[in-house]
Amino acid sequence: MPFADVGPLKIESDLTDGQVLFLSDIQPSDVVAVWGAGPVGQFAMESATVLGAAKVIAIDKEPYRLRMAEQAGHTPVNFEEVDVRSESDRPHVLRQAIMSCRSGGVVSVIGVYGGLIDKFPAGAWMNRSLTLRTGQCHVRRYMVPLLERIERGEIDPTRIITHTLPLEEAERGFEMFKNKQDDCEKVVLKP
Repeated sequence: MPFADVGPLKIESDLTDGQVLFLSDIQPSDVVAVWGAGPVGQFAMESATVLGAAKVIAIDKEPYRLRMAEQAGHTPVNFEEVDVRSESDRPHVLRQAIMSCRSGGVVSVIGVYGGLIDKFPAGAWMNRSLTLRTGQCHVRRYMVPLLERIERGEIDPTRIITHTLPLEEAERGFEMFKNKQDDCEKVVLKP
């Protein structure tokens, strides 16, 4: 793995591998909506809760992902049953988030976001004074504070692990996750 020596953090406690495997600016009055309740979305919701968001809304279409979010205390919204704001697919999610955000609010894009986006709502973004934050996570900045929260029991990252497989079954695990089979949220591979 390229740059595997860049981000490691030595764990000097008795936490399990699952608790430390997956090492935001939120105010207590904020309502946070997260489009996509996959692993990245689940952790975004968890982070919003830990940082004190008044309410966290999980937006997805997969019932098992919405159940997982609801079990963690978030409000589930199935975008196939409720009109969130037009259609919902990766290129459209950013438009939805911008159109749904309150004036003066913040739209953050985390995780993997690829491709080109046309019909970007620049008018709504500018005229409603929205802040758009993007980028990959600054892992080193957050690892130690997150580890401390895991050690104190404030965060339980193991809740999203639905499948543990031997390394030899990596391809099967990837296909299961990719195709949303067997309510697969996150696969952990063991050597």
